[in-house]
Amino acid sequence: MRLVRENWNRIIGMALLVGVVGCVSSTSGPSPHLRERRQAALLQRFEGEIRAFERRDSLRPPAPGGVLFVGSSSIRLWASLEEDMAPLPVLNRGFGGSTLPEELHYAGRIVFPYQPALIVLYCGENDIQAGDLPEVVFQNFKRLVALCRERLPATPIVYLSMKPSPSRWEKWPAFEKGNAMIRRFADSQPGVHFVDVSSVMLRDGRPDGSIFLPDSLHMNAEGYRRWTEVLKPVLLQLWETLPNR
Repeated sequence: MRLVRENWNRIIGMALLVGVVGCVSSTSGPSPHLRERRQAALLQRFEGEIRAFERRDSLRPPAPGGVLFVGSSSIRLWASLEEDMAPLPVLNRGFGGSTLPEELHYAGRIVFPYQPALIVLYCGENDIQAGDLPEVVFQNFKRLVALCRERLPATPIVYLSMKPSPSRWEKWPAFEKGNAMIRRFADSQPGVHFVDVSSVMLRDGRPDGSIFLPDSLHMNAEGYRRWTEVLKPVLLQLWETLPNR
């Protein structure tokens, strides 16, 4: 209950968006109108970044059928993505420090218009850091998969595991729990793939500080090199199995 109280505003906002509603008395929290206003404000925080994508797309529309990278700042800050994934045609649409409810909210604007042949997602870490339980992250991931299946039924989805980092090491057990739930789900679903990036980020059982920026959260070039080493073979193999390639 302490966790719920401390993160009341954020959890309720996201719950209203994706239908994950806890057992909370309607008389003990904010009014429905106030909750709706807070929800709307929460989901607008990266609106400027989404509009910037749309302006860029209007000037130079990306070719459909590529590999779309979406997610939070670990994707947004991947400056060498095109070089690292060559010759795969990639498009980076990571934004802010996004959460899964925000990915759901903006999917109609930064996922489906591109008609991607593959989707790579890194998201969920910020959700847990802000107070969501791994179970909530898992349910929101399943909702995102269901939405993609509805709009892009033949497009494989690759989920990158939530990463360990020095600044969030105390959250690692929760990240591991969420990763395990998502991995089991992915293993049971055709076209959904789980890629573990955490193992190449650890040294002696703890995050390898040499692959992080000074904030001890985001990765430097060596961190992304390790991600590439793990992820690229998976994407190349999937790419070869796609029709008309």
